[in-house]
Amino acid sequence: MNIKLFLALSLALIAIIIACLLFAYHSPTTLSPRNLEECSTLTYSSESSVNFVFLTDKPTAKKYSDFLLTISPFKENKDKFNFYYIPAYNPECELYKDIALLCYSSEVIKKASSCPSDIIVAIQDQPSNIRSSSYMQVISLNSKNPITVLPHEIGHSLSNLAEEYTPAKIPAKSKNCQKSCSFPISDGCFLGCSEETYQRSIDNGIMRTLSS
Repeated sequence: MNIKLFLALSLALIAIIIACLLFAYHSPTTLSPRNLEECSTLTYSSESSVNFVFLTDKPTAKKYSDFLLTISPFKENKDKFNFYYIPAYNPECELYKDIALLCYSSEVIKKASSCPSDIIVAIQDQPSNIRSSSYMQVISLNSKNPITVLPHEIGHSLSNLAEEYTPAKIPAKSKNCQKSCSFPISDGCFLGCSEETYQRSIDNGIMRTLSS
């Protein structure tokens, strides 16, 4: 065999072996069953429904999911939501700036993938002055907060709604706080929506007060 051809084939084979090793090393760990948790179903409606997965025990998950289905717009659309829970996994959360619970992490995303998971709800006990939060698709709930904190945080994670109290930061492309009164559906126009000069379409909605 020509020495140049032999060297070329050898180098090509080495490159293939290295590529395979690198792929094996960097492959997502979520593909391994050892990294998954047991997924349990609370309520299943359809494959096209929005999937909620609670990282908590069954009684707690049921309390929150049952509550959601008693309020608008969830109670009118029960067939559009699936609810799951993972009881064996307790995520490591942090206190963001010592004021809010934050459970978002790559591990939480991986563990929650044990179930179909559009919205992930992690629930932990914290002092009542610690706020719940929402970041990306992960809702971090302090169980000491009012139960109405869940639809409030869903407003952030599912619909990208801004806070309607002031002061707060308005997320990009959020639609519920506007500079002018230009809402397609409205109870009126009320000044103060994240920023003092922005307007909201309802006086005291769930994004403004948890007692709504």
